[in-house]
Amino acid sequence: MKFSANSMLDEIGRIISFGIRRPGYDEGLGTEQFLLERFSEIGLDDTRLGSVLPTALANVTTRLRNDSPLWFLPPEFFLGD
Repeated sequence: MKFSANSMLDEIGRIISFGIRRPGYDEGLGTEQFLLERFSEIGLDDTRLGSVLPTALANVTTRLRNDSPLWFLPPEFFLGD
């Protein structure tokens, strides 16, 4: 496979066509299978499916900090009239 911007966009289009991917749903499972087959087609034969712990969904506490000097400007300033 020769890389080009068009071939990259085609690959992205195929993946997007599966729809919104959530763990355990048909869209995600179809995407996984497609990628597994696609990787094999391009020579990545040692690729396999496996479980991944969803650490991104872990219950954690976060805090938003804004050090921007523009924090005091009203939203209208950025949005226009």
